[in-house]
Amino acid sequence: MNQIIIIGHLGADATADPINDKFVIKFSVATTEKYGDKSRTDWHQVKLWVSSDKVLPYLTKGTKVAVQGRQRNEKYEDKYFSYINADKMELLNSKKEEAPY
Repeated sequence: MNQIIIIGHLGADATADPINDKFVIKFSVATTEKYGDKSRTDWHQVKLWVSSDKVLPYLTKGTKVAVQGRQRNEKYEDKYFSYINADKMELLNSKKEEAPY
């Protein structure tokens, strides 16, 4: 089973690329693990496929999100990159009252 769930904060504003009749929303999420007086931060690249880019204004740097999906690997110029292909995404704090996603 390939299933991943993360909760963290966006490191930068999300971007959107139109592909056919959908949009792929791309963003990075920082997750922090604390143990004792130390901590470790990991960065996760996320791709979210949606029918509209209306969610984009809500995905700004610092926004807390929960992401559920599958880990994928892509090869680009002889290097492999890992990302999360998101099935679900939930805004946990937003500067807007209501998000359309």
